Parts: sequence; structure tokens; C-alpha cells
Amino acid sequence: MDRRAFISLVTGSALAVPKVAETQQAARFYRIGVLGPTPIAPSSDEGFRKGLGQLGYTDGVNLVIEYRDGEGTRLSDLAGELVRAER
Repeated sequence: MDRRAFISLVTGSALAVPKVAETQQAARFYRIGVLGPTPIAPSSDEGFRKGLGQLGYTDGVNLVIEYRDGEGTRLSDLAGELVRAER
């Protein structure tokens, strides 16, 4: 093997290593809390999920969406519940 081929091989290997390590990292999992005074309308929920999907987020795959509505409950109590939810 000549010197140029060896240098090309070493350089190519060095550049490939970070990509391999990057793909082996665990995927991030996100949690979204949706809080409102009334239940979310189905059409709004559909649009919300579609928009997230266009950004590469899918409920149950790489994120969890938790809904809370304030019918008869203070919103601050529900917000605290969402913050304390299991991570």
C-alpha cells in the first residue's frame, strides 16, 4: 500500500467514527403537556399532531403528549401535576 492510499484510509476511517458513534446514541424521548380551560377540540388536536409529525415527532415513538383540561379544577393545580408527572 502506498503512502497516499494509507493516508486516505486513515482519514476516511477517522471521519467515519463520529458518525457511527452518533447513530448508536439512545434516541431522545420528549414529553409535551397540553393544558387548557376546556378539552382540546379534535380538529385542533389533529392539526397539532400533524404539525409535530412533519417535524419528525410521533406520539408513542419519540414523544408523549399529556392532556389536562381545567373543567372544575384550577389550572395551576393541573400545571403542577404535569410538571410532577413521571419522566
